Amino acid sequence: MQIKVIEYGLPRGTLLNVNIPNYPEEQIAGILLTEQSKSKWDDIYEKRTDPFGKNYYWLTGKLVEVENENLSDQIAIKNKFVSVTPIHFDLTDYDTFRKMKSWGIEKDLNI
Repeated sequence: MQIKVIEYGLPRGTLLNVNIPNYPEEQIAGILLTEQSKSKWDDIYEKRTDPFGKNYYWLTGKLVEVENENLSDQIAIKNKFVSVTPIHFDLTDYDTFRKMKSWGIEKDLNI
């Protein structure tokens, strides 16, 4: 895979999220190109105390499976595959952005 990524490159702002299942190497079934799972975490914050007596909160929780898509990273890992998901960090919804520009809300927000 490394050679292909170097050969073809990735678009600017794209990175690869690689998940490796926790099994011995000989039990790994292979590598799959996957989509990001739609599952979510049911967050729980545990109150804890550090060695100096100060309180802090530890984020933990339980994974809530929302889907069962064959191409998802979560399903790949469950089936002992390494999951490779191309992701990007620009979360802007550009279609909605363009639509909202025509609404004139910037004028409404200028106080």
